[in-house]
This record gives sequence, structure tokens and C-alpha cells, in this order.
Amino acid sequence: MQYSQQLFADNKKLFYAWFQAMFTRVDIIIWDETVNNNLIEIVEKIEAEISRIESFSNRFDTNSELSYVNANAFNRPIEISDELFKILTDCLIFNELTYGLFDITINSQNETKSGINNIELNTNSKSIKFLHTDVQLDLSGYIKGYALKSIMKIIENEHIENTLINIGNSSSFGKGNHPFGSGWKIGIPDIATDCVLHNECLTTSGNTVKTKWPIKNPKNDNGLLLSQPISVITSDPSIGEIVSTSAYIASENELASILKYFEAKIIN
Repeated sequence: MQYSQQLFADNKKLFYAWFQAMFTRVDIIIWDETVNNNLIEIVEKIEAEISRIESFSNRFDTNSELSYVNANAFNRPIEISDELFKILTDCLIFNELTYGLFDITINSQNETKSGINNIELNTNSKSIKFLHTDVQLDLSGYIKGYALKSIMKIIENEHIENTLINIGNSSSFGKGNHPFGSGWKIGIPDIATDCVLHNECLTTSGNTVKTKWPIKNPKNDNGLLLSQPISVITSDPSIGEIVSTSAYIASENELASILKYFEAKIIN
């Protein structure tokens, strides 16, 4: 972690910290009374929490719990941690609520034979079983929002009133106010606009003008080459991940229903 800080005459401190995590950069700005001298410890706590979440959810890490599940859950039921079980249970529910558009099996080797319907979760044993050999779980479209939600709890418990948290310019949370304005003004360069976050989250998904990755539709395996990202405002960053991902491939009616259900707003 690296950080800098500036003291102001009105007994306030502007504290800025940054570090690498989840294959990206995390930036944290805190605007607080100088009597709160444990800001370094708070950010270290945040960094440790992100590292903890990444350690079990990174499918590319052969030592992670998710990687172990992907490698073994077709052969036999695998008992998993309460936290991962809750995440997977929620993701299956979110799949239903988004008409199948949010799908953590989207990167399975053979999507036409695998998919959400080939995951079996046992509540009693807290175990998971794959019903097809090709099933693979990928939480990359959800876990940043989940981590940001955990950070929000730390911020609340530490009684921080004014802060901006940014994970990779795709998941941001603004609480309270900027030192020189109301809320936190965030620029979204790829759609040439900005917004002000005040106790809200901004989530951006999809391609930019510099990237051309096909966005898969889990219902038909068609890939869309959209070059413009989609940004949404929510009160919950994990919901933001779900909505922004689904919005890319949703029909007009599906999108309207998803936005209404999750109380989300697209930034144009």
C-alpha cells in the first residue's frame, strides 16, 4: 500500500491510499477529522479484506477454493465454506431474476451442455456438485462488487463519513462529500459524461472504445461486439455488477424489468 495525506486548517485530513488487488488498482480517498489517526490501519484492514476475498474466489489461482471446486465438483460433491456457498446461492437466484442473463457458468467449456441448471447445491451439507463435466464457475462479473460491499461495511464500522472507493474504475462507492463539493463527482470518459455519487455505487461493465471482447449471451451463446460500456447507479455494488452485466444483452422489456426490480439507474 502507498498513501499520501494533507492536513487542512479546519482540523480535517485528506487521506489518499492505493494498492494492487484483483488484477487492478484500488484507490481510496478519505476526508476526515485529524483526530482519527488510524486511517492507515483502516486502509490496511480494507486491503486485507480484499485479499481474503480474492484468495478464495479467483478461478485462476490453483490454490483458491473456487479453483478446487471447478477441478473436482463433477467427480463428487465438494463441501465448501459458508461464505462461498452463500455467494453461489445468491448468484443462482440472480440468474433467475435477470432472465438467465447473469450467469456464473458463462465461461464453461461447452455452454450448450453445461450452465446454471447443471449446478447442484446441497443446503444441509453445504456442498456443490456439477452435473456435467464441462461446468466451470467464474465470479469475475460479481466479486468486485461483493468486495466493495464488504469494504462499505468496514467504512461504516469505522465511522468514516466521507470517502470514495474505486476498484479498477469499474466499481466505485461514494459516501458523504468531497472536500470541495457535495458528493463525489465521477467522470465516465468512455461515454463522455459524469455523475455525482452521494451514498451510492457506480458500476461499469463491458467494452470500451479500446477493447473488443465479445459479450456472450448465456441463453443463445451469441457474442455481441459492443464498444460502449454500460454504467449503472445502485445502492449495492454487488447488484450493480449484476445489472450492468445483464443490461448489455437484455431486450428492452427485460432491461426495464431488471432496472425496476433492482432499483437501478443507467447513466447515459
